[in-house]
Amino acid sequence: MKPIPLNRVVLTGLLLISSFAGCSADGPAADTKPDEWRVDVEDLSAGLFAVWGHDDGPLWAVGADDGKGPMLLQHSAKGTWDRIDTSAHPGDLWWIHGPDAKTLYLVGDKGRVLRWTADSKTFTPMPTPTKRVLYGCWAADATHIWAVGGDPKGLETGVVLMSDGVTWTEVKDLPAVPAGTSFFKVFGTSATDLRVIGTAGQVLHFDGKKWTRENLLTTVRLITIHGDGDDLVIVGGTGNGAVFEHGAGGWVNNSPEAIQALNGVRVRDGKAWAVGFRGTLVDRTATGWELRDETPTALDLHGVFIDKNGTGWAVGGNMFSKPASEGMILKR
Repeated sequence: MKPIPLNRVVLTGLLLISSFAGCSADGPAADTKPDEWRVDVEDLSAGLFAVWGHDDGPLWAVGADDGKGPMLLQHSAKGTWDRIDTSAHPGDLWWIHGPDAKTLYLVGDKGRVLRWTADSKTFTPMPTPTKRVLYGCWAADATHIWAVGGDPKGLETGVVLMSDGVTWTEVKDLPAVPAGTSFFKVFGTSATDLRVIGTAGQVLHFDGKKWTRENLLTTVRLITIHGDGDDLVIVGGTGNGAVFEHGAGGWVNNSPEAIQALNGVRVRDGKAWAVGFRGTLVDRTATGWELRDETPTALDLHGVFIDKNGTGWAVGGNMFSKPASEGMILKR
């Protein structure tokens, strides 16, 4: 498939109006507290799954395919979210990450990996040895990149891929996991310290030489892992939300009571925020994980990010429509 140029198309209609409304040069509306979440963009034609950006580059948000290619937005210096033309690469995009601001990896349906570079400003499809959905990716550096995924129907066991920046290969020496296990995210502190998480409470650790299985004493679905140094957090759940934190003695279940299942988490500079279904917003406080009283949406939140300025971003939409729809972006 021929690479396509990075054509930036400013969102029109209701999206453009809501984008400007949420990014006023005067800051939050008078009746909005600085620490509250508020709508930045809403009513997108496709739901969003992830938001990420390198400290030296812009923010990006990725999501479902609305028939015009997967939703891919870039946050401009003017405060607007501009849609990027991805029509040559149909199918949902589930995650985005890169080793620096000049290289991005986007993963999604049918084993798809797209590589974008600031120099070429093109999306280049990279061949992979799988057709399973890739739900997560993480780059330790330019030559150590991982992607993970699985079969939405649970008929095939999940896959872990690794790339040297040129070629993707499947990791074969994983510990045994239950048949039909899907892997949702991969995250690490370096190329010799990373974890893969998935269904049935599966956590696999790689120390640079071998993979081992870590036991969280749970069978709940684990969706996202993130951390800042030794401060690691996993979130997930099926009915009720689940939170696991890594300490000196290993993983500890610190799940708050009676909350919706959680999909995304971000840890930075002592802050830890998680998001989930039906507008669920959770903060880690001095006394534990607490559900925020205010939420500006009843839609499902799937990804969350904290930028270098401490600003929070959360993305989601209607995750139960096919494809995911009603995309939105919250800002804090």
